[in-house]
Amino acid sequence: MDYWSVLEYELYYKKRDNAEIEAELKKYAEEIANLDHRMLELRNKIEKI
Repeated sequence: MDYWSVLEYELYYKKRDNAEIEAELKKYAEEIANLDHRMLELRNKIEKI
């Protein structure tokens, strides 16, 4: 999480005109959210065993 916040800080407060980087970060955030959801489903399956 710390690494992510450092990247966002640098992107939004130190640099400008980074549409490509913003799109890439958004893509990664969506992938992380998807993986988090899948891991939660797996945890629920394990708890049912």
